Amino acid sequence: MIHLSIWGKALTGMPRLSDEQWHQLDWFGRWLISVRASVLIMTFSSSILAGLLAWYFSTLDWGLWCLVTLGLCLAHATNNLINDATDYWRGVDDDRYMRNQYGVQPLTRGLMSG
Repeated sequence: MIHLSIWGKALTGMPRLSDEQWHQLDWFGRWLISVRASVLIMTFSSSILAGLLAWYFSTLDWGLWCLVTLGLCLAHATNNLINDATDYWRGVDDDRYMRNQYGVQPLTRGLMSG
């Protein structure tokens, strides 16, 4: 089921969810939480700044800017997933891990397979 409110929470912070709430989420909501979408704003804002500079100097290609922005955000999201998987495999992430205290850590909670 689509939960737009969870999408919003995932884009602005790390929502705390029970296992039951997690399993009721749609794939996109799970993806947003898993990739830590709330921190992707750093990458997106950097791309906006680059776009503004290109626009200022009259060299902005909107199509290329959109592709680059999408690519950068997806690369950042992928890096977050790989980082979580690596930490999980090495045993760094456990119940005492700081991120587990304030948000969902799908791998350590057994909500996703690693």
